[in-house]
Formats: sequence, C-alpha cells, structure tokens
Amino acid sequence: MGGISNEERASKGRIWYTGTMNQMYRLATIGTFLAYAIQASAVASLNVGGPDLRPGDIVGNIANLLTGSIIAVGTAMFLVGALLYTISGEKEDRKNQGKDFMIGALIGVGIVVSARAILNLVLYFIYG
Repeated sequence: MGGISNEERASKGRIWYTGTMNQMYRLATIGTFLAYAIQASAVASLNVGGPDLRPGDIVGNIANLLTGSIIAVGTAMFLVGALLYTISGEKEDRKNQGKDFMIGALIGVGIVVSARAILNLVLYFIYG
C-alpha cells in the first residue's frame, strides 16, 4: 500500500505541534516585551520627586507600574490560551489547556484590578 505509516504520521504531527507551541511562546514573549515598552513610556508620567511628594504618591506610582505590567502579562497569557484553543483541532486536552490559560488570565487580571481599587480606596481615606 504506499504512503506513510501511522507512526510516521504521528511523529510529524508532534513535530508540527512542537513548532507551533514554540511560535506561540515566542509570540507571547514578543507581546509581553511590547507591553513593557508601552509601560515604560508611561513611567515618564509618574510623579518622581519634588518637595511635595507624599508617601501615597510613592505607593500609587509603584501600584500603577505593577498593575500595568501584570495586566500586560495577563493579556499575553489570554492570547496564548486563545491561540492554543484555536489551533488545537480535535485534541480535547489542548483545548482544555487553552481554556485554562484564558480563564486563569481573566481571573488574575480581575484580582489585580480589584486589588488596585481597594488600594485606591485605602489611600483616599489615609491621604485624602
């Protein structure tokens, strides 16, 4: 019967899938670095000194930087999960892994945004 055997077909599928995973992680890494570059441009707008710098400003600056960075990483992880879900085909375990990435990223971003709101409330009551 000519053609390739099932073992050869399976090994080629694994090679393709591994290459695709590497491309996804590279894409996520590039997206994260771009998000950090955008975040770095926002650092220029921070209140970095002067005689009227209060402790609340310092805490707010650090929280802004961390919040933006974590949201950028969460967005990159959500995109990786979406890409993994779309390219998984009929592989249910890969679809579930993609769903888990997306759900985890949304939960993480939600926690960070909620924590930032609580911090803003506390800083408002402490420093006015």
